[in-house]
Order: sequence, then structure tokens, then C-alpha cells
Amino acid sequence: MTVCLVLLAYAGPVRADDCSGLHDCYDGAAAAATAAAAIAAILFIALPTLMELASVADREVQRAREVLEQLVELSRRGHAEGVREVSIAPEAASNLFYSLARPGTIRPHPNPDLRVAVGYVADFAAGGTIGFRPRSASGPPIIDLHAIPLFDWLKEIRCIAP
Repeated sequence: MTVCLVLLAYAGPVRADDCSGLHDCYDGAAAAATAAAAIAAILFIALPTLMELASVADREVQRAREVLEQLVELSRRGHAEGVREVSIAPEAASNLFYSLARPGTIRPHPNPDLRVAVGYVADFAAGGTIGFRPRSASGPPIIDLHAIPLFDWLKEIRCIAP
């Protein structure tokens, strides 16, 4: 990578005043060729890493969607539209939240009352935001879902003790 950067620096400065084509941007064909070779080398080195990162992100999105699909299949209709109820131990509700959250995005809930009660919000890997309320006005823990692609109809998952 260092060699590539040295080659790029060796190509000379880019003339930004009248850079309508590649031949206008460099002081000569050799400088343009050196810059093109350095850029190609940088891409050759970086592209596999970028592709791997994209692949990891794609797998993360797919896994999160699958977890949510399974959760919807295992749940029953709740008391209102957009509410599903799942029978799990209240202690397992936070684990469910963590399995849906994009790693590294979990943060304290913006609502001070829920923050004190150990509530959290996080990004959902496929887009949107999820929240965790360890207790609700009706009692059980709730996972809130906001603007989740393909699941925009789903607003909350109530974790009811079996």
C-alpha cells in the first residue's frame, strides 16, 4: 500500500483548474499512467477487504430478518394492530433484543424513565430502530420496532411469561 501511495505522489499534482479529461489533469502521459497504475493497485489491495465487509453486512441483514420472521411465526396476535405476543421468560426478553440489534449500536434509551429501568435502543441490521422496555404499563417487557423494512406493520413485541 505504501508503494502505491508513493507512486500516486510521484505522478505529480493534479491540475484542477482545467481538468475536463484525464490528459488535462496531469503534466503528461507518464504522470497520468503512474497515477492510474497506483489507483488500480490500491483498488486491487482494498477491494477484497471491501467485498468481505459488504458480505458480512449482507449476512448480518439476512440473519436479523430471519430472526424477526421466526419470531413473528412463533408469536400470536396481540391486543392491537401491529402488536405480537411471544411466550418467553421475561429474563429472555433482553436476549431477544440483543439478537435483533446491530452489534455496536446499542445505547441507553432516550426516555429517562426507561434509561433508569435499563431500557435500550439500537439499530436493526436491515434498517430501522428497535427499542427495549424491560417493563411496560401492563407489566411485561416489550421490544418496540420503528420503520423496519418489510416489517413496517409490526410496532411492538410483547414478551409474555409462559
